[in-house]
Amino acid sequence: MRNKFAQDITSRVTWKNRKKFLEDQINNLSFYNIGVKEILANKDSLAGVHNSVANIVEFDNEYAVAIDIAFRTSTTKILS
Repeated sequence: MRNKFAQDITSRVTWKNRKKFLEDQINNLSFYNIGVKEILANKDSLAGVHNSVANIVEFDNEYAVAIDIAFRTSTTKILS
């Protein structure tokens, strides 16, 4: 019983760390290449630039894997 409890705690900590890592990547635009980062950082001063696909598309968590597979690297594309 104690081992199962320890595994549950470890699993929760792992998921929390993964969640924080992904949130940090999103907030810092770290999964974008340098060109996309610069465009997004200056999108307010660039006519016609809206955002990246990843920042516009919204979906329920249950579809996250399917969306990730469907979009692949398209999530870093810029919409104008």
